[in-house]
Amino acid sequence: FEELRRSVERIERDLSFKSDLRVSLFEITIRGLGALVSAHSMIKFINETNFAPDQSFDWYHDQLLDKALDLGMRLLPAFFTPTGIPFGRVNLIRGILENETKENCLA
Repeated sequence: FEELRRSVERIERDLSFKSDLRVSLFEITIRGLGALVSAHSMIKFINETNFAPDQSFDWYHDQLLDKALDLGMRLLPAFFTPTGIPFGRVNLIRGILENETKENCLA
C-alpha cells in the first residue's frame, strides 16, 4: 500500500491536464478518467470496508477524484453538439476548436 500512496502523491503533484492538446474523447475517457475514478473507488472501498485493517488511508483526501473532475470538465465541451452525440476530439484547454472535424464519438 506504500506504493499506492506514493503513486497518488505523484499524480497529485505531477499530473496536469493544463495542456494545449487535442485528445480522443473515447481514449481519454476510458484510460484517463476511468483509471482515476477506478483508483479513487478502490481506495475508498478498502478504507470504508476495513479490507486492510492494518493500513491507514488517512493520507487520502479525494486527490484522484479531484483530478478526474478537472479532466471531466475539460472534456465537457465535446458534448455540446447539435445532435447531443459528442465530438470525437477535444482540446484540453480550448475545448472544440473552430476548425475541428465534426466527426462524432459513437463509442
